[in-house]
Amino acid sequence: MYVVIAGCGKVGAQLSNTLAEVKHNVVIIDKDPHSFEKLDPTFNGLTVLGNAIDVDIQRKAGIEKAEVFIAVTDDNNTNLMAAQVAKKIYHVQNVMARFNGRQEETIYERQGIKIIYPIDLEAWKVINLLNGKHLNRCTCWHLEEITIFKAAFSSKATGQKVEEIEVPGRLTINVIIRHGSLSIIPLKETVIQSGDIAVITIREEALKQAGKWFQNLNGGVV
Repeated sequence: MYVVIAGCGKVGAQLSNTLAEVKHNVVIIDKDPHSFEKLDPTFNGLTVLGNAIDVDIQRKAGIEKAEVFIAVTDDNNTNLMAAQVAKKIYHVQNVMARFNGRQEETIYERQGIKIIYPIDLEAWKVINLLNGKHLNRCTCWHLEEITIFKAAFSSKATGQKVEEIEVPGRLTINVIIRHGSLSIIPLKETVIQSGDIAVITIREEALKQAGKWFQNLNGGVV
């Protein structure tokens, strides 16, 4: 998988190191040359110096062949603008942006940009979400009305498309874990299979509505 990451802070560096270790093709962008010192000496991906919202910088990073773009700088505007460039100009299918807040959540998720929470989500939790290393049932993170869950799909969800289950602004399927180890960042047309497990972002008012699609949403906190 070809992954472009914007932001070589603590989260970005650890994501890059781990994804490269499991043989993904990783390119990381940052405007501070010293930020790349956080990468492991064994990191075999590429680094690009520049601002991730610049279309030419993203092109230099190989965005045109990217399957995933993840913006995890410490600035909301940079993350969301960089994500928009990747999604709207380069048409990357799977785009994620770290966002410290809620006001613009619906706007960006309607554009196909998946929001990464929480404010201080440690890199290992993001990596575990991608690699399916949490328990089969858990509350991964909670803040006010928003919670990130890992939960198994119910039998009613089998055969349904992601877009038939998601509710804009209320319920987003971030990752699907299949066969116990295969992690998928789903498209709207991705079809749920029997035994699939999801990592979802959900508002509390949508829990009852989501109950028909998922099992045991109220798990233990990690």
